[in-house]
Amino acid sequence: MNRAATFKAILLEAGGLLLFWGCDAFGYGNYASAAVVLFVISNGLYRWWNALGFPRIWCLFNGLALALAILDSLARGHLWAPYESVGANVLIACMFALGATGRKPLVQEIAEQRQGKPFSLPGQNLTTFFRAYTWVWASYFFIKAGTWLWMVQNFPMEQAHALQSMIGSITLFAMIALSFQGKRLFKSLNKMGFFKTPQ
Repeated sequence: MNRAATFKAILLEAGGLLLFWGCDAFGYGNYASAAVVLFVISNGLYRWWNALGFPRIWCLFNGLALALAILDSLARGHLWAPYESVGANVLIACMFALGATGRKPLVQEIAEQRQGKPFSLPGQNLTTFFRAYTWVWASYFFIKAGTWLWMVQNFPMEQAHALQSMIGSITLFAMIALSFQGKRLFKSLNKMGFFKTPQ
């Protein structure tokens, strides 16, 4: 699978989530929920009509997008609206926690889709590494949820939102950057004796 095909596949399978965040980032948050619902339904019908199936990545990411859209719609105009970001991070953390279960962890599925083929490293327990790393992502979002909850309760709302935006962007960028170094990280840990397949 070439890069264009890989990008298209990831875009379609995580499209609902990317659309939700994109609308919010560019100031179209009021339309995010409707756009997500429309995308998921249309893409779901397209996949069903063309017998493309519904891989776990598609179900998890677009299911999360629908959950975030529902949460966003319910929060508007309510007193608990400032806590929406807390709930959103808990939902994302739960998605990664669910993605850590099963035969193949979610982060491994994403990485294999990005390179266009399954990993094949005999003698090394790569799946255990990816399962642990998926739990790292889940823990990251659980910690963010707890941090945002503390900020909302201890800072003025505008200051809390400003801090959330700054800290959230920096830490998320760092997590993504680390993920792109996954191969190097795995090899380093493997040399230290971690994630080896018992002989």
